[in-house]
Amino acid sequence: MFSSTEADTVITHLFTGRPARSIRNRFIEKYLESNTKPLAWPLQGLAADDVYAESRKQNLADYYPLLAGQGLRLPKRDQSAKDIINEIVSAANSIISSNLMVYVLPILDPKENWS
Repeated sequence: MFSSTEADTVITHLFTGRPARSIRNRFIEKYLESNTKPLAWPLQGLAADDVYAESRKQNLADYYPLLAGQGLRLPKRDQSAKDIINEIVSAANSIISSNLMVYVLPILDPKENWS
């Protein structure tokens, strides 16, 4: 995953039956070669779940849904999920506490004549 870039991802229905961005792997390649349309959600995920489970068990990323967003290169190799969440929360707090202008509409009296 850490060697992948945004160019290595595709939006596909192959894993779940719904569109998702995934790192291109052997599962995607073989499925595309078969010219078989994926089943509708949730049937596609259910039909392929045994493949995903065995892939997980054997630690084979080639046959597992490697779902990844566009920020694929943002995590660092030594970061835990906790570190990533803390970084996101910290960045959000910085934005919220910055000098952003907040526009508040005045409260209007419904009895007031607006003409």
